[in-house]
Amino acid sequence: MEGKNAWAKDCGPPPHGISSGFNENNLDTTYPHFVSYSCMLGYERASGQTSIQCQESGQWESDILICKPKPCGNTPLDVIFVVDQSSSADPDNFSKMKNGIADFISSSFVVSPMEVNVGVVAFSSDQADIILRSSDPNQLLTDIRALMQRGGSANFALGISKAVDDFSRGSRSGTPKVMILLSGGKSIGSSQIAANAAKAKGINIFTIGIGPGVDKAELREIASDHSKARFVDTFDEIRDVLVVKDLCQ
Repeated sequence: MEGKNAWAKDCGPPPHGISSGFNENNLDTTYPHFVSYSCMLGYERASGQTSIQCQESGQWESDILICKPKPCGNTPLDVIFVVDQSSSADPDNFSKMKNGIADFISSSFVVSPMEVNVGVVAFSSDQADIILRSSDPNQLLTDIRALMQRGGSANFALGISKAVDDFSRGSRSGTPKVMILLSGGKSIGSSQIAANAAKAKGINIFTIGIGPGVDKAELREIASDHSKARFVDTFDEIRDVLVVKDLCQ
């Protein structure tokens, strides 16, 4: 060896993190190189750094990535978001709603065939479509962000009934079922019969009302209980009331 490489300090094998591992590709354990860490499947960062450096002393930095189980961890769960595509939100707010859903899924769930399956039903006044049901996280997030607003009025019963149909066809036996209805407006018709039918099938319903145009009483009655009806003033706050640990109980 020639030049400064002859004097490079070798820190040896990187230390193991807690529920995290390091990337062995192109691993160099000599000063001043770094090694990168990532959390295991089903875990998220609790503390520590995502990369540590081999120091001139020949020791690795000690602030190693520590990961904790995600709130739902590897718990199987079937979730359907029922999304209002009507004109109750302007295009900018509709974009915030769908991106908030995508961000929540990305940060909260282990989406896979064996863990969390996610679907999206989009509805307006006279049409409700099962836009997607996917256990592929990358495709799922791409499709959610690509959702287009349809306009018209909001028919909650239509969206809820379509989600119940999707649960009946695509859910796994014995897996908890969660429906999350999001809207910034009022329904054009009664939604209680559809909501009761969903509850009778064991579906746990959460509702999120955004802005001043919602009917809070209606959304409380749709929810499985009143504590599962959440309200925010703006579409920027959706992520604040999507609490994943509530969905897993």
